[in-house]
Amino acid sequence: YAVFPHMTVGDNIGFGLRMHRRPKPEIERRVKEGAALLQLERFLDRYPAQLSGGQRQRVAVARAIVMDAPVLLMDEPLSNLDALLRLQARADLKRLHREVRRTTVYVTHDQVEAMSMGDRIAVMREGVIEQCEPPMRLYDHPASQFVGGFIGSPPMNFLGGAVDGNAFVGDGFRLPLDGSRLEAGRHLLLGIRAEQIAFADQGLPAKVMVVEPLGSNALVTVLVGKTPVKVEAPVDTAVRPDQDVHLAFDLAHVRWMDATSGNAVDA
Repeated sequence: YAVFPHMTVGDNIGFGLRMHRRPKPEIERRVKEGAALLQLERFLDRYPAQLSGGQRQRVAVARAIVMDAPVLLMDEPLSNLDALLRLQARADLKRLHREVRRTTVYVTHDQVEAMSMGDRIAVMREGVIEQCEPPMRLYDHPASQFVGGFIGSPPMNFLGGAVDGNAFVGDGFRLPLDGSRLEAGRHLLLGIRAEQIAFADQGLPAKVMVVEPLGSNALVTVLVGKTPVKVEAPVDTAVRPDQDVHLAFDLAHVRWMDATSGNAVDA
């Protein structure tokens, strides 16, 4: 954590202000304001060794907040916290962002953090921004296979195939494409989210591999041809491993990608 172990919480929070030679009364006022915002008032005289990991993280954030900079930069601030602390810290940082009303650039490799905290998300790949949109726009309309596979838990499913007349034909399936504008013979990827797929009497043939009950629902892994596909189903869905099933989904929910470039194409 970016805190000085030999300084108290109060001295840590006020460090940047002292380096900028702010007046002592201003430093004391801002330290108290920052501590109140991060719920650290009763820890001001303690040292970092006397704090939990989550509390030390809040001290580091408070030190940045009190500087009153127009833009805050946060580089994976929750990466050292355990799962339970991350949940609480996410909520705290989102509340803080709403209260201080300052532009914040937040770097993370955790798409759950990005989705739950961001007003806009820039998904980067090898130094290039693939897409920059509000969270649900990224989720529903990924601009590429990379974005669709990165955003969402589980990630978007992809089935490879080619357009054959009025059908999309892949490994072990033939999907009718009534009224589609897709170019005949073009090799594509069909992208579909787990919660947009249902088990049905007719549809894409598949075989159940794994059923994972998750409490409120179940995550079922099936094979379509040789491609694993995740299906989100009610927890009481009566499917079992090795069972032959059929999958159905609305083509309006499908996101088509070029098989070579991975970029989204219009249907």
